[in-house]
Parts: sequence; structure tokens; C-alpha cells
Amino acid sequence: MPLYKFKNTKTGRVYEKLLTFAEHDEHIKKKNTIQIPTGFRVANLIHPNENKIREQLWTTAQAGKAQPDYKDYRR
Repeated sequence: MPLYKFKNTKTGRVYEKLLTFAEHDEHIKKKNTIQIPTGFRVANLIHPNENKIREQLWTTAQAGKAQPDYKDYRR
């Protein structure tokens, strides 16, 4: 979902909102609300440590598989 930047023309308040395209269309119809043009940004919904954890799990699994007494029970 894209992150949009809006400005309330009555109060001058600038804020960001994470909205779907349909929600954006409804939000922009509100009185005294304009969208501030910005570069296209998508919110990062994945925690930065998630990739590290995934790599650690993969490394551990590969290390266990490399052991000589490893048996693959998937067959």
C-alpha cells in the first residue's frame, strides 16, 4: 500500500497516511484536504530483522544437512 502525504488547507497541518487506492480516493474527497506531491513510496511492512532471521534459519538448516548422519525423510 502506498504512503500518501496530505495537507489540511484550513489548519495547514501536513500528515502522512497509509491507504489503499480506494481509501485514497475517499480521503481526497474530504473538504479542505489536498494531496502533496511526493515521490512514489511504498511502506515497508517487513521488519528489517526478518531477513537476518531467515538467513540464520537457512544457514542452520544447511549446516544440519551437511552432517554425515543426516537423513532426508521427505521421500
